[in-house]
Amino acid sequence: MEFHAQLQNVKIDLLFNQVEPDLIVNIDKMRIQQIIFNLLQNAIKFSTEGQTIQVSCEQFQISGSPSEIGVKIRVSDDGIGISEKDRKNLFSLYFKTQDEASRIMNPGSHGIGLNVCKRLA
Repeated sequence: MEFHAQLQNVKIDLLFNQVEPDLIVNIDKMRIQQIIFNLLQNAIKFSTEGQTIQVSCEQFQISGSPSEIGVKIRVSDDGIGISEKDRKNLFSLYFKTQDEASRIMNPGSHGIGLNVCKRLA
């Protein structure tokens, strides 16, 4: 499934990979929605014209439990990325990257979105 987002006159493609039709999971719907919303919001904020954001979902075998299957949801983008030095603090509350390019692209960040994602996951 493909969508096109437009934020402040910048067009970005959103691609959603198809999920197996028989995949059934027990989740907290509101938590998953909040996590995906926060991840998409970050991906959009740090992407530029013509870039693509992909959302995918895949099954995986939970190690040590042959009968249990987990689900991995991934949001990936072609944005500017995160410097190696900032990755260790990425999920810290109120952390904002010190990279100049990130601050220029998103000066109004509060630094809570990824921390919320980690807590909800």
